Amino acid sequence: MPFLRLLAALAVALVLSAGSSVHANEPEEAPPPLDPSRSAYVPMPLLATPVTVNGRLKGYFVLQVTLKATNSDAADALRYKVAQLQDAFVREVHRDSVMLNGSGREVDGLALSERLLARARAVDGGDTIVSIAIEDSTNAMMRPQVEEKPQEEKASSGGH
Repeated sequence: MPFLRLLAALAVALVLSAGSSVHANEPEEAPPPLDPSRSAYVPMPLLATPVTVNGRLKGYFVLQVTLKATNSDAADALRYKVAQLQDAFVREVHRDSVMLNGSGREVDGLALSERLLARARAVDGGDTIVSIAIEDSTNAMMRPQVEEKPQEEKASSGGH
């Protein structure tokens, strides 16, 4: 009896696998047509940009960077490269100061745009990126947290 059950199970498995191979040979369903209203814009993750004055960190500006591609298909291809683009942007803003005349109060938007656009085009390897837009997403500079000793500790540690 166990032999007959095994034989029956093998027969069922064979029939099922034969049925699935028939479906495997059928052409796959075509993907849906592309939506013509898709955007050519690629918003990037927020970019924390260090504010340095005379080589000292004063805080960070958080910027929203958006790339504009030649068309929506090029934008789709750029979306697969967001991690590489963001890495290039982070490296660029840490390479040199992004501040206007080293002031620490205003980002040199034109110079930063040119720098990030050059980096984006280098990562992309083509001419599919038309422009770049940079906005301050915080409207204020984020200052690094600095712990100071309370006044009492300063006074007591200085006299003894």
